[in-house]
Amino acid sequence: MSKLNTSGWKPYDIGVLVKIEKPEEKKTAGGIILQSTIEAVSVEAVQSGILVDTGDVGFTGINDAPEIGEKVLFAKYSGQFLYSHMTDDEQEYRLMDYSDVRAKRSIANG
Repeated sequence: MSKLNTSGWKPYDIGVLVKIEKPEEKKTAGGIILQSTIEAVSVEAVQSGILVDTGDVGFTGINDAPEIGEKVLFAKYSGQFLYSHMTDDEQEYRLMDYSDVRAKRSIANG
C-alpha cells in the first residue's frame, strides 16, 4: 500500500485507487448552498481525483503514466464507489481499472 492510501483498500492487478475530489461548496452568509455547486457535480461527465494506489500491473509499460499523488481525470461512473462508511479514513474513493483513467494533470510551461 502506498503512503497516500489511508483507505484500508489495496487494488489488485490492473486496479487503481483514486481519492475523489469534491468541488468546494459555496454558501451564502446565511448558510444556503448555492445552486451552481450542486449543478457542477451532477452535470460533469468526468471527475477528478488523486491517484493514491495501484495494483501490481497498473500502468506498467505506459509512457508518461500518472504517478501516486498526481491529479487524474476519469469517467463519472467508472469503477466501483467506495463511500466514506466503507473506508478507514471516511473519505470517498473510486476503485477502477487503470484504463479508466483518461488523463493526468500537466502543468503548462513547467
